[in-house]
Amino acid sequence: MQALSIIVPPAVEPVSIGEVKTFLRLDDEAEMARLGALIRAAREACELFVGSALITRTVRLRQTLMAERFYLRSGPVQGITALSAFQGADETILNAADYALCETAGRWHINICDVAIGQLIQVDYVIGLGGDWNAVPEAIRQGLLRLIAHQYEHRSDPSVAALPHAVTALWQPYRALRI
Repeated sequence: MQALSIIVPPAVEPVSIGEVKTFLRLDDEAEMARLGALIRAAREACELFVGSALITRTVRLRQTLMAERFYLRSGPVQGITALSAFQGADETILNAADYALCETAGRWHINICDVAIGQLIQVDYVIGLGGDWNAVPEAIRQGLLRLIAHQYEHRSDPSVAALPHAVTALWQPYRALRI
């Protein structure tokens, strides 16, 4: 069993609706809801591409412990807020401060040696580059604006789904590669 869910979503997006309106040269207030959806979709596509959460959020991972090294999904990890082990319906709350957060080759993990292999582990942790758009590199923000413009321009053509080359060129240096 492996499930990652968002407990506390990002408080802001890496680009604002005002920035997008200016970039697209739009004056129509009726487009606000559509632009908001395009911003969220572009952020999610970027996060999948680069392998990192852009804006801080709290997530929960529930996964069976397969080894002493328990790998966290997504990053960068800012900290662990809660950690529990389950044996059937019985929950044992573990002191998150007793478990060191480690990063090896871009993968985040905690060593859980005092819990039996096969138990269900639940960990709540904070991920993201930072709490607002200032933490996001400008090249990523520019790629987001270009992707949003691309999505807006091709909104009635579902066959145009690929990321534009100009966007991937801006994001490529920030892509987390795993070996």
